[in-house]
Amino acid sequence: MKIHYTLLIFCLLLLAGSSLANEQAATRDNSKSNPTSVATIYPNPVQTKGVITVTLEQGSEVTIEFFDLTGKKVKEMSKEYLSKGQHQIGFSSTDMKCGVYICKISTSGWAEAKRIIINH
Repeated sequence: MKIHYTLLIFCLLLLAGSSLANEQAATRDNSKSNPTSVATIYPNPVQTKGVITVTLEQGSEVTIEFFDLTGKKVKEMSKEYLSKGQHQIGFSSTDMKCGVYICKISTSGWAEAKRIIINH
């Protein structure tokens, strides 16, 4: 049973990585028209608090969402207008269970997903 559980987790991580690679490739294509980038999510793994650094080439409304590996949204953290430049957005993970999540950062014309680990 333990081997099956480990295999299931491995497959889910593999699928999430494949999905992430496709989304990041699309993001690179979109960055030519709207050059926005996410610099980091630090630390990773996150114990109780983390910081997302976003660099915007132009002001835009930014949405930050967290999804579990089944694709279920578990948290929407931020939906606010940010001006051009670099921004550090802090977040708390105390309301999230330990595990692997996908953090999606998006503006009106761009989105990027990052895999993060919550480990309290």
